[in-house]
Amino acid sequence: KRSFFSMLRALAPCRRLLNQLPFSPAPAAAAAVAAVPRRAYPLRAFQAQEALPQTVQDVLLRLKQGNARFVVEQQEGRLQDRTRRSELKAGQQPYAVVVSCADSRVVPELAFDTGLGELFVVRVAGNVANQSTVASVEFACSVLQARVVVVLGHEQCGAVAAARAGGDNGPNLNTLLNRIHPAVKACPKNADLAEIIKKNARNTCIELLGSSTILRRAYKSGELDIVPAYYELETGHVEFF
Repeated sequence: KRSFFSMLRALAPCRRLLNQLPFSPAPAAAAAVAAVPRRAYPLRAFQAQEALPQTVQDVLLRLKQGNARFVVEQQEGRLQDRTRRSELKAGQQPYAVVVSCADSRVVPELAFDTGLGELFVVRVAGNVANQSTVASVEFACSVLQARVVVVLGHEQCGAVAAARAGGDNGPNLNTLLNRIHPAVKACPKNADLAEIIKKNARNTCIELLGSSTILRRAYKSGELDIVPAYYELETGHVEFF
């Protein structure tokens, strides 16, 4: 029996739609919303007949368009009703994984204007790639067939700030912060917090690939993309980089 990934190897690799779709929070977000097709059916009548994105570039486009709607407060709020909940009793097939910080101000499902069953969200302070994170992402990609992993850092991340400040925070928190220290050391001493947060997100992407044969194989074949991103607290804008 052929694996899911082997069946997709005939597809041309889909690399970095991010480089093709740059936009800044305000005017470009409005433009992206304008490009989203409007539906003739009522919001509550929306069902799963509309296919969820299947390719890497489709997933990235959907995430960017959803975030653009969130920024300008034009969320569609689909796939959240009783019918959708009933559909998901049979199983889940999220098209993207978001490795996010546990910060209460950052909610990936809202930031990307998604509904139930669309995102597989792994939350841990500092969005680090510990063993549980890696295992969860492997499950989402190999079993649930997610196409994209987004490592989502965010503005004013307390875990990254604590790693930069140093000191003894107790054995548990010290263990977590040790995973962020490489990003602190890689940045200039006068670097602002945002630069370190973005470096930490990049490092997590690298760690996911370095720690997992499953993810590395899918990434090299073009069936999976792993991308860093940065969430701005006030605007809600997600910068992919």
